[in-house]
Amino acid sequence: MSFTATDLELQIQTSAPIGTGKDVAATTVAARKLVDILRALPEADVQLSLLSKKLTVASGKSRFNLQTLAAEEFPTVAQAEFTADFSLPAATLKYLLSMVHFAMAQQDIRYYLNGMLLVVDGTTVRAVATDGHRLALCEVQKDGASPKIEAIIPRKTILELSRLLPDNEEPVRVQMAAPRSSSASATSS
Repeated sequence: MSFTATDLELQIQTSAPIGTGKDVAATTVAARKLVDILRALPEADVQLSLLSKKLTVASGKSRFNLQTLAAEEFPTVAQAEFTADFSLPAATLKYLLSMVHFAMAQQDIRYYLNGMLLVVDGTTVRAVATDGHRLALCEVQKDGASPKIEAIIPRKTILELSRLLPDNEEPVRVQMAAPRSSSASATSS
């Protein structure tokens, strides 16, 4: 089973090999409502079934019907070609973000200040943030060389990553993509 969630700024995907059944189906459902129902249910098997544009969540004597939309109606973040793909220990990535996130602007009309510039160049990963008054820069080394790429990561994404990343050495895969247009500023020399 796989899930994709978005608030149109941030998109998260996850999957897990769970349950039984041979049917293949895709739908869009209100995530908060589904999570609230699942949290309220006792620790027991949960059955999900999709029929007539309704998702039925059943467990024991409880049964809930949720309205759905067609999977094609789900808004997805535009996908680009990956040009940098590397791993960093979770603690290292968390450190990198924590050293610069305070300098990101909040609701600045210059949208590019409302995030963090992440630069990968060879074996160096550099994070830069500014609100126009202060500037923060931090860099770490990674294994293996990568082509130079730059991307502005939105503030919301940085704050969520800072909250979710564990303080351990577990590798975190980072994928960065350049825009598909030929005028990509992310691939400057």
